[in-house]
Amino acid sequence: MDLFFSEKELDVQKITIEVSNRTSKQYFTVISGWSPELDLKHICRHLKKKLSCGGNVSKHEQHGYIITLTGDQKKSVYDFLIAEKLYRPDEIIFKGL
Repeated sequence: MDLFFSEKELDVQKITIEVSNRTSKQYFTVISGWSPELDLKHICRHLKKKLSCGGNVSKHEQHGYIITLTGDQKKSVYDFLIAEKLYRPDEIIFKGL
């Protein structure tokens, strides 16, 4: 699906899916390492609708642009990235819980 790509071809790089906890029962998922050619606002909007959660795109000093989603969404995000052929399984790194 070419919906998420801009006109340039993608450079291969690793993406990180990290789950952290805000409080003892509430979690958030941070996805970093995105390729600059991707339309992150569109991807974030699609993920929020598909996963029924809140989220946003923000710029991080060290990691560049990141997507933050509420809840432990690591398995769902992984399945989405593979299904939409945005990244291969060997390009995805898991961190956190």
